[in-house]
Amino acid sequence: MYARDLFTGLGPTFQTANYLAPVGMFNGADPFRAGALFLPTYGGPPPTVGVGQQVWGNFDPVGFRGWQIGVTAAGLIIAQYGTGAAYVSATFNPGARLLRRWCYAEMLYNDGSLSLFVNGALAAVAAGADLVPRIPSAAVVGGYSSSLDGACFGLISGVTYTEAGTSGMDPYETGSEIARTGQVARPVGGVQPQFSWQVPFYNLEGSALWVPATGDVPLTLNGAGQLTSKAVASNAWL
Repeated sequence: MYARDLFTGLGPTFQTANYLAPVGMFNGADPFRAGALFLPTYGGPPPTVGVGQQVWGNFDPVGFRGWQIGVTAAGLIIAQYGTGAAYVSATFNPGARLLRRWCYAEMLYNDGSLSLFVNGALAAVAAGADLVPRIPSAAVVGGYSSSLDGACFGLISGVTYTEAGTSGMDPYETGSEIARTGQVARPVGGVQPQFSWQVPFYNLEGSALWVPATGDVPLTLNGAGQLTSKAVASNAWL
């Protein structure tokens, strides 16, 4: 009863058009947390996913560097980072709830420990060696593939990134507040993300810059400008 009737998200073609952070920023300094408010799939029947999709990050699957929040080929929500020799992954299986269900996925990295929160609830924990940053690189909203085996990839409504100061942010409070308001930058009673980017309601399609909701770093449109804005009901959550 408190949620917005509609969320607005960007999608669904992220391979040829996406938003980039400045090179060298948001590499995953220890500690950090990153989040993404997104719809894993959008439209059509439940897909056979078949291919991985990055939502937010600068992950290098070949060199085992960087980090990401994404969707695996099997349809799992994933938080992941590279140690330079291997991947460390924490996953959540949304099962049959994947289609047209909103998800606020947040990853917390601290001294090799990786935690994945989904809508404020701790979903998985994994431990490994230290994260090896992907330098130089640009963190990107989107990337990887433009579709999931012919079914459209979902919509991204907002992303966040915070370095240090992570202990002052309560994942449950943040996740539940985002579920209530549909805004990644407005946790009530908690600490705001250091950086966040929120899709204005029907007001970002094709924009050259994605102006931050918190912080002072805009994201830059990369590609052919094929991103579109869509509004989807907010009353369905993973």
